[in-house]
Amino acid sequence: MSDDSLQSKVDNMISYYKNLCERDPNNYNAKIDFGVFYTQLGNHKDAIELFKEALLINNTDYSIWRLIGISYTKSKNYEDAIYHLEKAYEIENNDYISLNWLGKCYIEASRYEDAVNVLNKSFMISPKEYLNWRTLGIALYHLKRIDEAIESFERAMELNKYDYDSLYMLAISYKEKYEYQKAIDIFEKIIEIEKDNYSAYFNMGFCFFMLNDFNSSLTCFRNALNIDDKDYLLYYYIGASFYELKDYMNAIYNLNKALEINKKHLSSYYYLGLSYYYAGLYDNALIVLEECIEIGSSREIYILLADIYNAMGDRDKSISVLNKSKEFEP
Repeated sequence: MSDDSLQSKVDNMISYYKNLCERDPNNYNAKIDFGVFYTQLGNHKDAIELFKEALLINNTDYSIWRLIGISYTKSKNYEDAIYHLEKAYEIENNDYISLNWLGKCYIEASRYEDAVNVLNKSFMISPKEYLNWRTLGIALYHLKRIDEAIESFERAMELNKYDYDSLYMLAISYKEKYEYQKAIDIFEKIIEIEKDNYSAYFNMGFCFFMLNDFNSSLTCFRNALNIDDKDYLLYYYIGASFYELKDYMNAIYNLNKALEINKKHLSSYYYLGLSYYYAGLYDNALIVLEECIEIGSSREIYILLADIYNAMGDRDKSISVLNKSKEFEP
């Protein structure tokens, strides 16, 4: 179907709904149907206006409050979404769908305890709804209740084995617990299904990095780079991996790329200074670390600076800088 033909059908449907609403202004069901059509088009602003018009006619229909709440959620207006979803549940206590959306909004508003509370209510109504388990897991993850989050994501997967969002969060949770190999095993499953999943490649690379398997980390990071080359942290970890493999020239190239994107990333300065130092490029290392100190510093940076001055034969400067390092907590 051509774009013109599709647009013509959309225009005809809009015209149909407009005429229907004009002929019978009190037909709130027509306004709801028109609003739902707009949500399908991604036009949440006009959908909300139509739902509100329907609400003026019948404000006791919980589904209208829910539809407004969902549209506000999709518009990322979580405060208004929460108000309308709470109202929907107030009218209809068995509306687990409103509770699930409310849980999502609470998470977006960083109200994680509230999210857990409403999702627990939702379970009492619909214990086998996998989306509830996933949303609960996300709330628990943010509360650092990682073991409980893992249980929730596993339960979601039991109820829907194709819920790859839960599978991803399960891997992230194991990563948070420093169980890197378990996380890697799950990320590999995700990548089998979603070969262009940047986050899965990046996080799997991070896990390999933490396990000191730098060749594997580079493989993952390079795959991520083929998907998105704008993340300074990706270049940082590629550079750090090359540094650990003693490939200082490639480390220098990628760490400089990281700093081109984010000039305030102290760890990139530090690893770049180390790479220049071990490559014997002491002047470059000094320039980098002096730039770093203008932004911020740490004990490790001053110790490295002292080593560089010492390698250059400036013992007095090395001692002076080393004394500065003692001002930081060990």
